[in-house]
Amino acid sequence: MTDKYNFSDPHDLLDQLIDHRRYLDYEKKIELLTMEMNKNVGELKTQRELKAPIDLEITQLRSRQESGFIDRFKYRELSRGVRQKQSEIDEKIHKLQTDNDQFATKIYQLKKLFEPAREYLNTFKSLVVTYSIVTVSQNGKVSSYMLVPDALRQACSESDVVLLATNSGLGAAILNQRIGKVDSPQNKFGDLEILHTDLADNATLEYLSDVYLSTQQAGGYQFVKHVGNEESFRRWGFKGQNNYIQCTKCRSMYPPGSLCKCHS
Repeated sequence: MTDKYNFSDPHDLLDQLIDHRRYLDYEKKIELLTMEMNKNVGELKTQRELKAPIDLEITQLRSRQESGFIDRFKYRELSRGVRQKQSEIDEKIHKLQTDNDQFATKIYQLKKLFEPAREYLNTFKSLVVTYSIVTVSQNGKVSSYMLVPDALRQACSESDVVLLATNSGLGAAILNQRIGKVDSPQNKFGDLEILHTDLADNATLEYLSDVYLSTQQAGGYQFVKHVGNEESFRRWGFKGQNNYIQCTKCRSMYPPGSLCKCHS
């Protein structure tokens, strides 16, 4: 379960946050549509109450005609105006029902996107993951840390919060734990409690992403962040060169002037 919340690269986490946050705006739309649907439900009730005595009148006229009290010509004459009112109300009811069906469908579609996004984002308010800023209590002392990979902790030259490596004793003890008393087999963490947790903000994640990229070296190659017109790319090449581009979405490598797998 926790794999989808932990990322090595802060930029991958930031991409997920931005992707999910855009659905939070649907909450207001859902509220407005629900209000309209409830208003229609009230109007439907009113129209059905107006229709009930008209339906009864038609039923009584038909009964009189079938019983021989009035002939069919008289029945048509007496029922003509009543049926007109009945038809007008039926038309209103049909429109209200159709509108409500459309409201219900739209609300369902919006909730299908909004609710998982809200659940995903709310998880970070209770679950400790990589790049969480965590406040803990231990031995009567309260401390705050930001959990990061050890390589990034070593490479990071500045931070407003103490950086704690995810593979350190304390980091490993609180990683993937929820707010409350920490369940740890180690006696030294017996009274360890997580008081508060939340993710680092966007600006911090962007900064940490630049630091992270500087740690990703292999032989004579290195990552260098590059921002295009509409999308962020990572260039991969020899130091001092930019021979290839790596798309941050599909991760495919391609030479400048070509297309990644997203667009090919």
